[in-house]
Amino acid sequence: MNTEQRIMRCHIEGSWTAKDMAESLIAFRTLYNLRLGLQIIAEDYRDMEEFYFELRHFPPFRRRLKGRRPHPLMMQTLLSSSFTLPTVNPEHIARLLLPQEELLVRRIEYASPGFKDLAGLGEIVGHIKDFTLRLIEHFSSRKSRNLNNEEHEIRNQSLRIQNARDFVALVKECGYDESEVRQIVNGVDDTQDSLIRLISNGKLQNVQMLDEPDQKPD
Repeated sequence: MNTEQRIMRCHIEGSWTAKDMAESLIAFRTLYNLRLGLQIIAEDYRDMEEFYFELRHFPPFRRRLKGRRPHPLMMQTLLSSSFTLPTVNPEHIARLLLPQEELLVRRIEYASPGFKDLAGLGEIVGHIKDFTLRLIEHFSSRKSRNLNNEEHEIRNQSLRIQNARDFVALVKECGYDESEVRQIVNGVDDTQDSLIRLISNGKLQNVQMLDEPDQKPD
């Protein structure tokens, strides 16, 4: 996993309440923590496979995530024939993060238009950007004008679930069963609500990585 820090800029417009700002930051933090936690678990799984191979040949074992202690599930697996994964509660999965991996608020310029800059591990922030861009592409008010209410509702629900599933596709590499996968997907879908509301109201206009060209939604 690429551990370089990158910055995602969220372009905002209109009048934002304190509730709007807080809910958007909590949503981004929840998504970031969940995706990074799943990435850690998946890489521990891959490390375990290599560990068993190297153990038979006795070379030094090198982990993919430098400076990180092995997750308890890895050590428990080595000592026992059974182990349990972290619960599907996003807050429990988020406990795997180190302090220096937290999502940071770098800058907020409150104006119309304005922006807020969020910094974190580049690969994870990139997933958050792609996730949010899909929401903007599908849920901005200008995209909904040509659909009747029934079409709009069916289309929106389908897109929400697909976006949530795509975001946590990595969960299939983490050993969770299908019922747990559904719980995680439902959690992501719930987290989307505040972002979708801001997008639909024209308050969240676009997201981009500051080291990439400006990417406008279609």
